[in-house]
Amino acid sequence: MYNITKKLLFTAVLAGIISFNFSCKKGDQANEKTTLSQKEFALQLGKSLYQNFKQGSAKTVTATKGNLSYAERTVPPACGATTDSIINSYISANGLTQTVKGFLKLTYLCGGNNVFNGYALKDSIHTVKETAAAREEMTVKEDYVAMGSFGVVTINGKQTSHVQYNSKTGDQKVIDQYNDFTLKDLYYTPTGIQSAQIPYKANGTYNGTEFNFEGYIQFYFDIKFAVSVNGQVYWLYPADWSITEKI
Repeated sequence: MYNITKKLLFTAVLAGIISFNFSCKKGDQANEKTTLSQKEFALQLGKSLYQNFKQGSAKTVTATKGNLSYAERTVPPACGATTDSIINSYISANGLTQTVKGFLKLTYLCGGNNVFNGYALKDSIHTVKETAAAREEMTVKEDYVAMGSFGVVTINGKQTSHVQYNSKTGDQKVIDQYNDFTLKDLYYTPTGIQSAQIPYKANGTYNGTEFNFEGYIQFYFDIKFAVSVNGQVYWLYPADWSITEKI
């Protein structure tokens, strides 16, 4: 159970947290922009979502022959069993401090013949990352169901997040962003995201200037995906993270 909780925490912190990259590069320190372009937003939104599911979900769940099983677990959990975890951790290394607090509630689900084939997850996690150059706070709440069979995990539910970012050096960059995502038939396999259309709404301020974006993210077999931003669609390619406008 310890291994399950630890791995689910890793997923909950990473999966679907849509924010701008936490960075201390000189380019960030010298950012004088007061507006956020749709193209830049599309790249950051799509890249973050893709990488977080790629890094988190694949290491947490695998579906084989109708049984959704967790890595490092040999005995299936009881159908309908629920676990509650309090999260409270602190890490400091290489100039970065990170504090994570919150809770995670997991309910194990079974299909026919009482075979374990999924879970329902509810959590609320607050993460603070800080360096000498920047500080970022993220509050993420998730409420979704993941079901698995024959190598595919299907995720449905909701996720909301609030991100606050402040640069401490150079020309200040301040981001205050709220995100609301609807996870609809997100199909995931050990090789990556196969397909999904995820509607979203995002609003906030960028260096004091308000922005409001909405649209969807559509995945195509882990090769490319489309990000719609206020009616304009962009193609993103994970192989080199190039981005182009869809014509």
